[in-house]
Amino acid sequence: MKKIICSILLFSATFFLRAHNSQIATMALVQGEDNQWTLQLSSSFDGYRYQLLYNYPDIDVNNLPAEEFQKLLMQYLEDNIELMANGNAMAKLRNGYIEMGHHTVIKFNLTGLPDKLKSLDVKITGLNETSNNNCVFKIITKDNKSKNFFLKKGNNFELSIYSRDNQFQVETVEEASLSWVVVGLGSLAVLTMFIISKLFTVRRPGMRKVS
Repeated sequence: MKKIICSILLFSATFFLRAHNSQIATMALVQGEDNQWTLQLSSSFDGYRYQLLYNYPDIDVNNLPAEEFQKLLMQYLEDNIELMANGNAMAKLRNGYIEMGHHTVIKFNLTGLPDKLKSLDVKITGLNETSNNNCVFKIITKDNKSKNFFLKKGNNFELSIYSRDNQFQVETVEEASLSWVVVGLGSLAVLTMFIISKLFTVRRPGMRKVS
């Protein structure tokens, strides 16, 4: 438990100043000793307020009572954060808790995620793509913690993370492109060899029966 708490504190401290920028948020997927998963988010109050203004133009967000503002914010996050583990296990955000302030922290309990993550697809929707939004994402399990991943406009606020050799990794655009190039060149080489073998195969004359 101490290890998990220290990891969370270090993760939060590393980006504390950056999180006060309305364009930057942090999000950590944390596994407790009881295997319960929680999602912890932090951003500036103005950052959250800006997203509500963008997504709910018909609501006077700036003049909402505190309780209604918090309720709308929690609903926005539940509707726009998607986490799917191992290809088919979709997480559900439950029992949201919020600490309002200039630096606003939100915590959700999650249901639907397995104890062991082999892969994780992360997606954030509802962001104003004309702005320079960025979200730093991290996974902290009982036994391990990932490096920092970045959800941004450049990757459409989506990440596909997988576990390999007990480390969480994400396939970059460059790696994915290179993989397709290698597959394409390999297929082309096989096809070329097949065509050449057909062109240069000499058919032997058939045997004729002598009477």
